[in-house]
Amino acid sequence: MSSTLPSLTQAPATGFAALLQPRVVLRATLLAIALLYVATTLRAVTGGVRPAVSHDDRPVVLQDR
Repeated sequence: MSSTLPSLTQAPATGFAALLQPRVVLRATLLAIALLYVATTLRAVTGGVRPAVSHDDRPVVLQDR
């Protein structure tokens, strides 16, 4: 007699299906967040961030000298 229930001992996913498993997606997301955090922290610590140049829309006559 055959059962219509899925087998409890299924083969592990391979190829593209393996990349869509929730733990793989979660791990990749956390890794990406960690890398962005490290990159921005290092950029700030090493002085790679420059202040933005301010833009003054006032006419030249009214600008402070």
